[in-house]
Amino acid sequence: MAVDSGYAPKIIAFENVTGLLSSNERQDFRDVVDSFVKLGYFVGATIVDARNFLPQSRPRLFVIAVRSDQILPDSMVGNRADTPVSQITKAYDALPSHLKKQWIWWKLSNHAGRILKLSEIVDHSSEDQNWFSEAQTHRLISLMNETHRVKLEAAQKSKKLVVGTIYKRGRPNDAGKIVQRAELRLDGVAGCLRTPRGGSSRQTVMFIDGDTIKARLLSKKEAARLMGLPDDYILPERYNDAYFLAGDGVVVPVVRYLADSIFEPILKAKRSKQAA
Repeated sequence: MAVDSGYAPKIIAFENVTGLLSSNERQDFRDVVDSFVKLGYFVGATIVDARNFLPQSRPRLFVIAVRSDQILPDSMVGNRADTPVSQITKAYDALPSHLKKQWIWWKLSNHAGRILKLSEIVDHSSEDQNWFSEAQTHRLISLMNETHRVKLEAAQKSKKLVVGTIYKRGRPNDAGKIVQRAELRLDGVAGCLRTPRGGSSRQTVMFIDGDTIKARLLSKKEAARLMGLPDDYILPERYNDAYFLAGDGVVVPVVRYLADSIFEPILKAKRSKQAA
């Protein structure tokens, strides 16, 4: 829909993994920018990590396109010279000149507020508490390499309850053969939620309290909390469906942050101009 029709969206936000900035020798990103520009939009991009708001490591690329007839407040527009070298600046530098002319360097406000810790979103209700058996837990520990076993032992020696997460990943051993490894994370932040396509894509929560070690899959409610959804949000009944909804979603506080920093100021500036 052409901008001059008056019905095209004033702002479009396109979310994707950060790998889009470099995939296919940066051609994929160029195609995205080019598509918006051809429709009559100015385009910019930013990377926002959910861990600035919630205990989940989830950096995501947001390509934000603004219709050419909109007013951009000076407070939100920066320039290339003030922007540190990053994935975005490298992708911008690879754009042809006609696309660079339509580029916006977003200058975002600082996000504020206390960030929850993983231990604060853990679900202590009886729902979805399917604990691994002792044998399953020992099997999980046996998949850890020396680095992760040392982390586990240090947590045991702390003499306090430590909550961590585990993903199973394929890693090369000393012979170069890919073997399954359990990687333990104990920094108070969960790994990035994925859409479940197999056992290894589902995240495990581990509770370490001295010699007592318990583990289970991340619950549906915990997955929802890691995305910023309230506890009364209605989730699908099936575990994988609920986990897919979370892993394929956009973090709610990140959307609120972008709305406060970019979307609403632009819309208010346009309304103010029309009122004048």
